[in-house]
Amino acid sequence: MSQRLRTRIAPTPSGLLHPGNGLSFIMTWAIARAAGGEILLRIDDLDRARCREDYVADIFETLEWLGIDYDEGPFGVEDFFSNWSQQSRFELYEGALRQLKEQGHLFACRCSRKEIREASADGRYPGSCIGRSLDFDASGNAWRVRAPLEGQRVLMNRWQHPAKAYSLEVLDDFVVRRKNKAPAYQIAS
Repeated sequence: MSQRLRTRIAPTPSGLLHPGNGLSFIMTWAIARAAGGEILLRIDDLDRARCREDYVADIFETLEWLGIDYDEGPFGVEDFFSNWSQQSRFELYEGALRQLKEQGHLFACRCSRKEIREASADGRYPGSCIGRSLDFDASGNAWRVRAPLEGQRVLMNRWQHPAKAYSLEVLDDFVVRRKNKAPAYQIAS
């Protein structure tokens, strides 16, 4: 059974788009359309402090100017803010976080980026808070996913032959809820 290619264009409205965004959009669009695939427009506005309405408008103007169509997503600034903004989906993210927590996949962590850099030569999270049973809801605690410690994941794309297997040991215990209680990119996107 073959699956239909489904891809996305995911600009962030924290500034005006630049030529690199346009090139990325054109390439994504061309590959998807050549394969008979579908395209989703997902605008990542999780960083509310930097998101501005004129930047969102620029996304739609740029896509129209480039002649890029898509199959799913907002069709204008008002539609985006009314129906598609990540800001209106916090209940969904909280539900996913609760489920991960209930299943035992998360732990609370109070490490700062500076502490992680000082404790780890390669900048990876050193596991300082695993097993400490910190309070998930305490002020200043982030939530991290416990990454699997063994096994392999095969990643494949149409230009890389043969597919390459990566050890799961290279995964970091990544943040899914930030210290300010906002969902992290990996949950919202």
